[in-house]
Amino acid sequence: MEFIAILKRVGPFVLTFAAGLIIASFFVTVTAPFSNWGSKRSDYKFSKSRHMKQKYHELRGEYMRMKLENEQLRDRVRSLEATRGFEGTELKLDGEVIEIPAPPPPPKPFRHMQMKTKIVEAQ
Repeated sequence: MEFIAILKRVGPFVLTFAAGLIIASFFVTVTAPFSNWGSKRSDYKFSKSRHMKQKYHELRGEYMRMKLENEQLRDRVRSLEATRGFEGTELKLDGEVIEIPAPPPPPKPFRHMQMKTKIVEAQ
């Protein structure tokens, strides 16, 4: 008797679970995630993410180098301004006079042109 009572409680659960898996298999793959580790798609994703990570580290290093170089140039200009002076648009750098070019003129404002329209009546 106890076996029949257990079967009455567990049976519907098992049947419902099996039906759910069958219905779900129409929409998604029901395989275990570790079974497709060797597929070409996952290899491509892995190599692409490794490439992106490597590119990120290269760009990060380049950014740090440029930031350091920019800071060194700023310090050098500050020291030149303090020791030799900054006169108008001329910057003296190691005895040479470097002229700073004037900025370009601002662009002309856009003028909206009104179109001439011709009304044609249907015949």
